[in-house]
Amino acid sequence: MKKLSLLFTVITFIALSFNTFVQAAEPPIGEDNMPMQVQQQPININQAQVKDFTQLKGVGEKKAQAIIQYRQRNGAYNSLNDLLKVKGIGKKILIDNKKLLTI
Repeated sequence: MKKLSLLFTVITFIALSFNTFVQAAEPPIGEDNMPMQVQQQPININQAQVKDFTQLKGVGEKKAQAIIQYRQRNGAYNSLNDLLKVKGIGKKILIDNKKLLTI
């Protein structure tokens, strides 16, 4: 009887652990039973580093470095539209990422 009880305890523990693992891997669910988008902190274009810029859609390491080099040569960006002055940053990249960016 003790072996059966121990086996039940072990199986319960494994099942609960697996359930916790599966829940952790799933995105949070909103009130409408749809997955919620995890909010990303806005990226300040006057302070961000390469690793920050590479999180943006269409921006790899080379474009990220170009954004920073432009900032170093010309001073702080005055608006998000100033990113269009950086070689390789076009309207599409700016539009795709505008909600993630700040000054």
